[in-house]
Amino acid sequence: MPVCKILSLDGGGSWAILQAQALGELYGYDTPGKTILANYFLAAANSGGAIILAGLALNFTPRELINKLNEQSVRETIFVKNFWAALNVEKYKATDKLQGLRTIMAQAPDGAKSSRPLDQIGLPCKLLMPSFNYDRQRAEFFRSDPNSPAASMKSSPQPTLAEAVHASSNAPIRYFDAPAQFESVAYQNCRYWDGAMAGLNNPVMAAVTEALAYGIAPADLRVLSLGTGTVFLPMPDPMPDPDSPGQNSLCIQIQRSGLKHDAMDVLPTIILDDPPDEASFVAHLIVSGSNALSRDPGKPVINGNLVRLNPCIQPVGVPGHWTVPSLMAYACDPNMSPPNTVPMNYPGDPQVFVALLNLGIDAVDQAEVDVITTLGRSWIAGAMPNQAIRATPALQPLIGHGTFAAGAAQAKVLGLTP
Repeated sequence: MPVCKILSLDGGGSWAILQAQALGELYGYDTPGKTILANYFLAAANSGGAIILAGLALNFTPRELINKLNEQSVRETIFVKNFWAALNVEKYKATDKLQGLRTIMAQAPDGAKSSRPLDQIGLPCKLLMPSFNYDRQRAEFFRSDPNSPAASMKSSPQPTLAEAVHASSNAPIRYFDAPAQFESVAYQNCRYWDGAMAGLNNPVMAAVTEALAYGIAPADLRVLSLGTGTVFLPMPDPMPDPDSPGQNSLCIQIQRSGLKHDAMDVLPTIILDDPPDEASFVAHLIVSGSNALSRDPGKPVINGNLVRLNPCIQPVGVPGHWTVPSLMAYACDPNMSPPNTVPMNYPGDPQVFVALLNLGIDAVDQAEVDVITTLGRSWIAGAMPNQAIRATPALQPLIGHGTFAAGAAQAKVLGLTP
């Protein structure tokens, strides 16, 4: 049986611009979105990744996606502030986000299709977007194929593409003020949070499960999983008292547990952390086999059937002597060309690095997004590491690839990219 290819896109709000940068490097910045999707049997995405996937489905090129997401006015149509924004809780209006998504999608080459039901868009591959049903307290999936063998029930009519993205990208508590709701009669009594609430911020396991339901053998699956950046900081040594001043900003900040801290800072963001990392490892074992393991950083598994590309924000050095990595900014033309061959190196800029550590998924201001795109160019150029599927405590890859270039090379070997 021929191999079956899967594209998986993590959630991550404004950080999803990193995925557009990666797609531009892998497929060409001016390649139409549908041409990219034609390489795949299935494409799955959550939250910010769902916005990227919708853009591809409506035939935006990676360059057009980068340019669109690089406009502050566009981001402000998604993150529309409300009265509570100053309190750092329920900062944005969910109902306005849906209209903003519709406005952005309408500007795509196939923008008119964003208001059609998912099964009537005419995609070159199957589409899958997770969400979390607020009332049922269960994951719910939106599919372009309502007859999927994995579907527990068939929705009729299907939600529109804009509505599916709206549900999948509706992060709670610190972000949007209400569950997502649709206008179509069939969904008027349904309310949704972001798919991350179901542990699906990285939807790769949902995508692999979907493919298996079609009868595809695990060994025939080839997967490209694109992230939106991850932070991995060392534990401080020695361990400070909780909330003590002067803690090393390059290490985990030790804070006192309590209702306010846990409810406002830990719970709203924990859904973006360990479940996505674990999903990559489990999916790797399924598609690459249980023998594709290593405990020796000198012999990492680099030939698995799942390629994970995701910039890893981490310091360099050894315990007690951590320093910030170099970030590399590149001269780019107004149309967001690929990086220039001559980088401008800013070694060890603590302000830029600490800014990355403190940025939320709702980066709206242009200065914030500029930092993210600088991270993307640094990652693609090899100045910032790539997230391995499994690594040692010293962050040496055991499974997967330590650089974007190495992961991209394996993606080409697997036939995932030209």
